[in-house]
Amino acid sequence: MQTTADTNSVNSRGIAVFLAILLGLCGILMIFSLLSALFGIGFFPGYVGGFFARSFGILSLLIPAYLAYAAFILADRHWRPERVFVLNACVFPFLTLGVGFAFIRDFEVRSEQLLFLELAGKTGFSLFIIFLTVMEVLLLQVLKNAVFKKSVSPKKRRCFRLRLKQSRRLRRQLFRQPQLPNL
Repeated sequence: MQTTADTNSVNSRGIAVFLAILLGLCGILMIFSLLSALFGIGFFPGYVGGFFARSFGILSLLIPAYLAYAAFILADRHWRPERVFVLNACVFPFLTLGVGFAFIRDFEVRSEQLLFLELAGKTGFSLFIIFLTVMEVLLLQVLKNAVFKKSVSPKKRRCFRLRLKQSRRLRRQLFRQPQLPNL
């Protein structure tokens, strides 16, 4: 006999799987729409893809990957908050690239308005945006490692402790103060 808690968990699991399938289908339909809008492949209507293609250009191909990763997280049986963190955090580098792409697309107009763009030039600004995006990704990785500790099996812990003890002994031997003779 099933209890109400078991019934609720089965129902919520079914809803989660249904929503994951729906999200995956949205990602698949989005990639077809983007391919129609970006590359002129006319087998699928490109209304939604046209909006994202005009907004983000070639970067819009990352949106279906984002939806697929969200569907993967939703379909997973186990709750893994580090995956949800990565899903939410990857929005910032994407938006940085999107804004940089918009500035590069209208670079001549914007460079007349902003002195930084005038001095950096189109190539310099492109490299700055790439550098900024890489720094954001590295910062988010450091933040993820600081917030979520990786679990290690007991055997690896013992090896780590053993290496730590050996390194202490080696450090003591290397940095031992030499004995001066008494005069």
